[in-house]
Amino acid sequence: RFRRAAVLIVFWAEAEDVQVLLTRRSRNLSQHTGETSFPGGRLEAGETWTEGALREAHEEVGLYPESVEVLGDLDDAWSGARHHIRPVVGWLKSSPELRANEAEVSEVLIASVSELLLPRSRSEDPVLHNGKQYTNTKLTWGGGDVYGLSADLLVEALDWGLGNCP
Repeated sequence: RFRRAAVLIVFWAEAEDVQVLLTRRSRNLSQHTGETSFPGGRLEAGETWTEGALREAHEEVGLYPESVEVLGDLDDAWSGARHHIRPVVGWLKSSPELRANEAEVSEVLIASVSELLLPRSRSEDPVLHNGKQYTNTKLTWGGGDVYGLSADLLVEALDWGLGNCP
């Protein structure tokens, strides 16, 4: 009953720091409009998780699949929008040239990992959804913030990269 979807969490070195790609979703979309997320979306018939994540990143921000070294997958996640999501983690050898596909992405965002790792960058954000109170993880940096499932996936990717995951 869940639709299969994949996201790409991609990092690269730049200016003595590591950067991570995020997007601000277009206000023209039917779900999660204006939210900060990773490039990604539903899988097409016969597609693997990795193929779907790379295709979506190419469609949304112009990232060429062959430029991504796939490092592995994070744990599967399930969203409130009924998606079974596989986060695919990748590395770029150089800074990418990115362009937003305005039908899906209103803005390409680049976050500094060193800034995201600062204790003051992480907080919890109370949210009321369908009459129930939830607590979402929130990460804030100079370019904005990311919260909810995308923040949880980013925290997992950062922990994985730092060797803090079993």
